[in-house]
Amino acid sequence: MARSAVTTGKLGKIALELGLDGLDDIKAKIAEKVQQMGGQEAKKIFMQAGLEVVREIRDDIHNVTGTLSSALFAAYGKENKPNVIVGVKIGARGVAPYGPAVEHGHAIHRGGTIRKGTGTTLGQVPPHPYFQPGVKAASPLAGAIIVEGLKDLAEK
Repeated sequence: MARSAVTTGKLGKIALELGLDGLDDIKAKIAEKVQQMGGQEAKKIFMQAGLEVVREIRDDIHNVTGTLSSALFAAYGKENKPNVIVGVKIGARGVAPYGPAVEHGHAIHRGGTIRKGTGTTLGQVPPHPYFQPGVKAASPLAGAIIVEGLKDLAEK
């Protein structure tokens, strides 16, 4: 599954990109607040950022049927961690099982199976990245949402 976790572990990189100072103090206050509140307030902040990432990815997808766009999601991570997961529902019963093939490209194969080495490979479909470019495009805004939200949380 294509996914990206938005967590406090990425705050250092985000803060450097945004040119923020005093991150160590903020992280210490955040850790204390997250521990006191069970991570629920921080999860709400991360979810706001995750939803912004999903919006950006959806804006960049070339929609034909809308299936891939509707397969994008932001979900709360593990209950004991202040994180949110952004991804694409894939798999045999997933909404868009072809999501990775669109992102990374794939072979055009006729007859047999690629795994068994039978059949003929007719060519390659080039990749059409949508997920990683969307995450990169949304990073500044998502980072600002996280930093501002966590600053507010630390000041409470």
